[in-house]
Amino acid sequence: MAHSPDSVNQYGSTGKDVPDSEEERTALEERLRWSHEEKQAALADPGPTWREWFLYKGAKWYIGIGLFVVDIWEVGAFLPYDSIRVLEALGLIGPTIYAEFLLYRYLWYRPSVDETTVSVHRGGFRRSWYRPVRFGRWTPETAAIRAGTYRPPTAEGPDPREFL
Repeated sequence: MAHSPDSVNQYGSTGKDVPDSEEERTALEERLRWSHEEKQAALADPGPTWREWFLYKGAKWYIGIGLFVVDIWEVGAFLPYDSIRVLEALGLIGPTIYAEFLLYRYLWYRPSVDETTVSVHRGGFRRSWYRPVRFGRWTPETAAIRAGTYRPPTAEGPDPREFL
């Protein structure tokens, strides 16, 4: 029986390390083959870099926790509560939460395909009080725009230029 370079024969230095029966040997060969294929697939498509992962996903948690701490600090600044101090706290917390909302939209806003298609057909993107940017700064769409590879979706169907 011929074995591949990643076979059972290269593992183990004593007789007790090698499987006894042919079924065990076949099962071990299959696991090794599966592991080798999985390693090759991971090398072929490694996924996002650490920087991309952090900007697109990981930083949301760190910034969210930091903003939550700021909110708690603002609420705690008005202790002990009475009717006037509650109004002062609400007057400060309201704009802070709005600023946090805008920060999230500025960094990670990704419109749905329907919103993108409608904005393209109505003459493009328009800023508003709840949408400061077309795409968030830390999104794959913005990276595609910077690279010059972004193609807006169309309502009629797929872009024929993508297939040529």
